[in-house]
Amino acid sequence: WDLAFTTKALHGYDFRITKAITKLLQVVDRHQEQPINMTTWFSFFAFDVMEDLAFNKTSHMLRHGRESYIFKTMRGDMYSIAFFSHLPWLMPFLKRTPGLNSNYLKFWHWIQNQIDERIKNTPDWP
Repeated sequence: WDLAFTTKALHGYDFRITKAITKLLQVVDRHQEQPINMTTWFSFFAFDVMEDLAFNKTSHMLRHGRESYIFKTMRGDMYSIAFFSHLPWLMPFLKRTPGLNSNYLKFWHWIQNQIDERIKNTPDWP
């Protein structure tokens, strides 16, 4: 983990981050004459960069201008986490109950697919 944040390693991420910055600047250029919600676009930028570093691919939220499945799911789950933090006994029950656990299973299936794909595809860049 520590090796991922050495000066040499961070320099290796330049290409991926520069690519995302260029896409973000293109979005800003397209919206010069109108207001733009930069909070949304910075979130898309950050998530696209994290996905690129972790999975060697992105959901292209900067390109498409809309939330991906995983982004929507994780953002929506923040409310559930806040709720279930007060009822810690309930979440294990819901995760194991057929019908109630469909979103949970879909999420973990998506994660496993991303990991499997990433293992198969060695990136050209770090």
